[in-house]
Amino acid sequence: LDLYVHTFHLMQKQHRVNQLKERVEAFTFDIQPVEKSSDELYILVIGEASRYDHWGINGYDRNTTPLLANCPNLILYEKVFAQANLTEYSVSFLLTRATAGNPEIARMEKSLPEACREAGFWSGYISTQISYDFTERIRQNCNYSRFYTKNFDQDGNYDAKMVEDVAATVADTLQFYLLHSLGSHFRYEHRYPGDFAYFEPVLGKSAGYSMLKKENKDRMVNAYDNSIRY
Repeated sequence: LDLYVHTFHLMQKQHRVNQLKERVEAFTFDIQPVEKSSDELYILVIGEASRYDHWGINGYDRNTTPLLANCPNLILYEKVFAQANLTEYSVSFLLTRATAGNPEIARMEKSLPEACREAGFWSGYISTQISYDFTERIRQNCNYSRFYTKNFDQDGNYDAKMVEDVAATVADTLQFYLLHSLGSHFRYEHRYPGDFAYFEPVLGKSAGYSMLKKENKDRMVNAYDNSIRY
């Protein structure tokens, strides 16, 4: 019975995606494609569930960002606010001109990766997140896409996979990559490999929502900070 139910849901989803694609098919940003005068590589990373106040470079008392701290020309934006706290909404606000006041724009206009394609760039969309209608439409309009996640808590589902994908597909041309990470989603111990257990002790991979108690806070923060550091 499961097989029929999930097949039906998959067909429903693809129907919705096709409707979205048809709605924006004629939309254009009126961008004149650039002539390839030099190799350019742009990478936009969406880091999920990552708190500003748990980054060492933002003044947190733990060194959770050792590599970023050594990056030259790093610019930190101190007063930035998300317009939504749920992936399905916030990502559409990040990648289109949609806002919390006018969310329908995301269903009427194309997105940033598609704008880059219109400008003459090769575009890639790589994610360890679960695909839904909006992101599925975008990935189908990219030159390359790969979505890894089937289950948030599966072993070995680490964000570094995306970096390996970039290394395997990067070329001497105009390229734009969108990397959408699983980041620091609960359960935190599943977000990083064992050799990144820098802050200890933690609850362990078997920890569930029943462990969300005050007495477990320190262990949970340790695991969360490990995910940020990774």
